[in-house]
Amino acid sequence: MPRYDMERFVVAPRASPRQSDVMIVAGTVCNKMAPALRKVYDQMPQPR
Repeated sequence: MPRYDMERFVVAPRASPRQSDVMIVAGTVCNKMAPALRKVYDQMPQPR
């Protein structure tokens, strides 16, 4: 049995931003990365 079962706490990695409710960005967002991040954010369902 794993020590920490993330799915028990309803935390599961998803392959698509269309299936996620929260997006966590760790680190600094530079100007080069901003358009790609905005594209992923726009694919998330409402409410964000």
